[in-house]
Parts: sequence; C-alpha cells; structure tokens
Amino acid sequence: MAQINKGYALALFSLCEEEGNTEKVYNELLVLKNILSEEIEYIQLLSSPQIPKGERKELLEKMLGDSFSKETHSFIILLCENNRINDFFECIEEFEKLYSEMKNLSCARVVSAFELSDAEKEKIKFKLEAQTKGSVMLDCLVDKSLLGGITVEINGKVYDGSLKRRLSEIKKVIDE
Repeated sequence: MAQINKGYALALFSLCEEEGNTEKVYNELLVLKNILSEEIEYIQLLSSPQIPKGERKELLEKMLGDSFSKETHSFIILLCENNRINDFFECIEEFEKLYSEMKNLSCARVVSAFELSDAEKEKIKFKLEAQTKGSVMLDCLVDKSLLGGITVEINGKVYDGSLKRRLSEIKKVIDE
C-alpha cells in the first residue's frame, strides 16, 4: 500500500513541477493536513462506503471551495473517488519527502531533557546544516526521562547523546 501512496504523491509532485507551483501546493497540503488532522471523523465520513461517492465528492467540494489550486483540489477529489482518502496523510507525507529532497531540506527531531534556549537551538541547527549541506528545520521536544543531553534524529539517522543512554552503557559494563 505504501507504493500506491508514493505513486499518488509522485504523480502530484511531477504535475506541480510541470506547472511551476510545487511550493504553493506544498503549503496548501500542509493546511489541509492540519485541518483534517483535527477532524479525523471527516476522513472517516469521506471513506464510508454507506455514502455514495457523489455525495462524498460534494462534501469535499464544499470543504475545498475556491481556496485551493486546481492541482490540490483534483488530488483530494481523486483520492476520494478512488477510495484512497484514508491514505491522505501517508500521501502527504510522501509529497513532503519529495519536496524536502527538491529543496535540500531536512527535518531534525531534537529531544532534550529540558527546554532548549534559542541559542542552543541555533547552534544545533547550524551544526546539522553543516553536516547535511542543506537547510534544516528543528522539531524540538522535551522528554525528562533522558535525564540530560539530547537525541537527534535526522535523515534516518539517530544521534543519541543522552545521559540515559550513557548510564545504560555503564550499567551494561558493570553487569558483564
């Protein structure tokens, strides 16, 4: 099923590149993602086989109105017509990956034991951008169970500099 979602995302992405509005569609998809993530029941309604496709399409048409580009509009309608609206979030995730690759943009998940200062965030961002040779967006979270230090996940790699991991390694050595 993941291949199908990639296919939908790639088709939309290719169309957007041809039309020259990839960034616009990317931003629209983020808006829709935020709206629909707060209204999960709406996705369930749109995927219900008890409601005829024509009615589901009309509901989507009303929701979308004239606020979105024809590419975004057509994409969402296509998902609904092909009974793939449940895969909306996965398709958007795949589109985001393609967009990030195009922009040489990485998203780093930074987890720390305490809230990071703006200066600390900038320092981490600077080092990650030097490492990836691209732009980096930080998603900073707090997890007090780390005790200290940070973990960073970027481009499929995890860098664990947490005190929790270090203590675990010491415990393993002592237990041997």
